[in-house]
Amino acid sequence: MAWEVIVDFGDSPDEAAFRERLRTWLGDNDPGLPASSTSDDYWEGQAAWHQALYDAGFFAMSWPTDIGGQDLPSVYEVIVDDELAAAGAPPRPSLGYLVKGILEHGSEDIQQRFLPKSLPDLAGYRFAVEYSPALAVGGDLYDLVPLPDGRLALAV
Repeated sequence: MAWEVIVDFGDSPDEAAFRERLRTWLGDNDPGLPASSTSDDYWEGQAAWHQALYDAGFFAMSWPTDIGGQDLPSVYEVIVDDELAAAGAPPRPSLGYLVKGILEHGSEDIQQRFLPKSLPDLAGYRFAVEYSPALAVGGDLYDLVPLPDGRLALAV
């Protein structure tokens, strides 16, 4: 008995339209940064690049809307990663898998603490996040905690 398994790895029409929109946006919004670097200029440009991705709708694709995501299937995260790599652009922040882990395995209290709806809005400050997991196990988390006197504590 012979088995024939047909798997279609092609994009659905909605995925193809999303991919094309992302390609067009990348063509018009090249950050002028390499895909990876250890230079200070590269890291200084990351906040603006990550904000541009978010503003254009290319970040937090599969996160729930109540924490700033778009509630799309995970394949959209893969499409973003594929197209950023193909364009030679820097990657998006690697928070997606950390967030998904907290959503899947964290208690409601942990989710509320570590997955705020938005970062605080403080005059004179812009917040951006970069998470690069360790090769084996990563356990670093960050938190921004508003203090009663109006200051903001950063815990890493």
